Amino acid sequence: MSKIAKKLITACLAVVCAFGMTACGDSGNSQNNGSGGGTGENGALTISAVKLGYGVEWLYNIASEFEKKENVKVTIKPPAVGATGQAALDTEIESKASDSDLFFNKRGWFSKAVYEGKIVAGNGKTYECLYEDLTDVWNSVVDEGSTKTIKDKIDPTYVASSEIEGKYYSLPWAGGVYGIVRNLNKWEELGLTDEDVPLTTNELFALCEKVKDKIAPFIYSLESEYYTAWMPTFFAQYEGKANAEAFMEGKDPDGEVSEYIYTYDGQLEALKVLQTLLDNKNEYQHDRSTAIDFTAMQGQFIRGAALFSINGSWLENEASNFSSAKLDMIKTPVISSLVQKLSFCPTDGDGKKIKADNFTAEQKKTADEKLVELIKYVDAVDAGETSVKPEGVTDEDIAKVTEARHYSYMAGGTDHQAYIPSYAKNVENAKKFLKFMYSDEGMNIYYKTMKGATLPATPVNGYKEEVTLSEFRKSVNAATEEGYTFDRIEKARYFVLASVSACMTNGVKPVVALRAGQTPQQIIDANSKDVKDKWESIKQLLGIK
Repeated sequence: MSKIAKKLITACLAVVCAFGMTACGDSGNSQNNGSGGGTGENGALTISAVKLGYGVEWLYNIASEFEKKENVKVTIKPPAVGATGQAALDTEIESKASDSDLFFNKRGWFSKAVYEGKIVAGNGKTYECLYEDLTDVWNSVVDEGSTKTIKDKIDPTYVASSEIEGKYYSLPWAGGVYGIVRNLNKWEELGLTDEDVPLTTNELFALCEKVKDKIAPFIYSLESEYYTAWMPTFFAQYEGKANAEAFMEGKDPDGEVSEYIYTYDGQLEALKVLQTLLDNKNEYQHDRSTAIDFTAMQGQFIRGAALFSINGSWLENEASNFSSAKLDMIKTPVISSLVQKLSFCPTDGDGKKIKADNFTAEQKKTADEKLVELIKYVDAVDAGETSVKPEGVTDEDIAKVTEARHYSYMAGGTDHQAYIPSYAKNVENAKKFLKFMYSDEGMNIYYKTMKGATLPATPVNGYKEEVTLSEFRKSVNAATEEGYTFDRIEKARYFVLASVSACMTNGVKPVVALRAGQTPQQIIDANSKDVKDKWESIKQLLGIK
């Protein structure tokens, strides 16, 4: 990845809250992990964890070495499973009476609890936050002979997604990407080559048309569909980094905190992409997508029921029949309607740019071909290759397409966060555990256990463990290294306290609505109405006069 790309991604994803309110400040049945390595002379540590797509084996293995190293007795409770388990852990923490010192869970209502301020713990003490401030952990140097802190080691995307008004109350325990997963077996059977990988959404739609009589282009499950979470990728591509960043801060297109949060043009354009992919008459989705559960969907995809699935890097650990899979990840195509913002957009007789919806067939074809040419140029430059600038494009065109191309994947695992209750009995041992987890030694244990999957960080001295990587894992790691990710974690006060959705699910659920025949504009209108109806109460929550 080029230095320019790295700077762009870092700047784009460094989301900063726009409000002046202050966040929190300083002021049964258990089982041992089975290692038997610690005597408990330096105290004890009790851990609660949720078991999701990344599993928990890595946690047991890290705990085993931690016991030996620190002489601390570690007890890991039987893992909570799935969404139900996640909610149970949230409730356990909120009770202010849990005997666990450290939780590995998803974000849940985490940010809301941080913003809400003082709480009184079950032991009668008053704390300024339900969660321990972990900023000192982030700023710790954990590798001998190195000056790099944990924060220095962690990917900038995950640093930005974990920060709340200048402090850190959690630490990510999973990393990866999600987007378009490709079934390589079916790709090869169909005679497709690298030249067929779509670079624009129009090319993606054309590919769907080409293969749909032979195989379902896509498959998903309504139980856990990722189209809604994937949609902000297209929004960010269309709007560019400045507007994408402003939106995630809770600002409207005019840069204001208002009820007009859903009036970005890119939101409508992103929904149009989903509309084309999900419209029943197009037949781009497997006909059982709405009737099967998530596990069954994964199994069918691996067995060749569809060419693509919107999925993520956890698939290798989650799918029971993954050993038979030959999968990889491809970059999300650039939204074709971006040409409306480029110099070579077709114009009418008065020289005014034509809306993409009103292009003639020839204008659509010519504009998309030029966009493809520009994308290939941008990719070559980012790869450090010599390339000739396409004719008829401006430097501004190149900058816009470069920004769009750098939103090729959604960041995965940013909401998988570890945190310590402020009322925990063994806070220091819990912090020690997190530091060990992010040491090179701990990261290598994670890497080996997870068959090449990594924490969202780079070891100071690289990975020392010999691990045979699947083709899927190689593609995921390459995607991670490229850093072309967009994170849409809803952590700004606007989204957290007001329960407004960055994925526009306030009024209706986009996937369900689109499959039922609703238009993108109807979805925008439903969400806008929901926010406007609640605006007076939202203002109170945000402290807006």
